[in-house]
Amino acid sequence: MPCFTPQPVMRKRRLRNATRLHERNFSKLLLVIPGIREITAPLCLQGRGDTRLTVEVLEKSKYTTTFSLQLQQCSSHRWLPSLHMKVRTYHDAHVAEVL
Repeated sequence: MPCFTPQPVMRKRRLRNATRLHERNFSKLLLVIPGIREITAPLCLQGRGDTRLTVEVLEKSKYTTTFSLQLQQCSSHRWLPSLHMKVRTYHDAHVAEVL
């Protein structure tokens, strides 16, 4: 008679509507950076107070652009650590995915 040992089961994380999420990401990104498709050089946007968003193009093709986004607070009273992410936008489909 074979002996079975219980194995931990890894459940797949389900995202019910990924396309909808990616569409919302794209529209929110356009609110912050309206001319996102035309960016060629690094861009630094000043937010409220001492918050700064740096946008850098990592890769650009006919239908997609991959960006590096970095959000920083410059003061010594930092309540939020620097955030860094890569985002790929698909211009023809109007979606953005966080990599």
